[in-house]
Amino acid sequence: MYPGFRGVTIEVLVAALAQVPGSSRAKFLVRIDGAGATHDLLEHLQALNTARRTVRYTVGWMMTGADETAIAALPETQWQTSLHQDGTVQGEYGVAELTGLNTRVGSRRRCGCWYAGPSRRAGT
Repeated sequence: MYPGFRGVTIEVLVAALAQVPGSSRAKFLVRIDGAGATHDLLEHLQALNTARRTVRYTVGWMMTGADETAIAALPETQWQTSLHQDGTVQGEYGVAELTGLNTRVGSRRRCGCWYAGPSRRAGT
């Protein structure tokens, strides 16, 4: 990450949200890839929540060996069916919660962590 990246990311977010018309500012969903996900940015997103505005966000990241180990250790009962956008079942895929299993340095235990991809239930 280059120097000043954290501040730039928050500035870009603030500028983007400012362009949304006032009548559409009650609910936001922000998607961030792993390169843009800093603790400062996530804390900023949390601070945007008010009684009149709800901000939710998703963050992607590169899978590590620790992530794969946590996924492989999930019992069958933890897996839920994954659906296509039209509501049909995505047979070979599943969704499972990994909250609390993230062993990354500095990971936030209070954040929900979900995995969507090939499931053990589907034999993968």
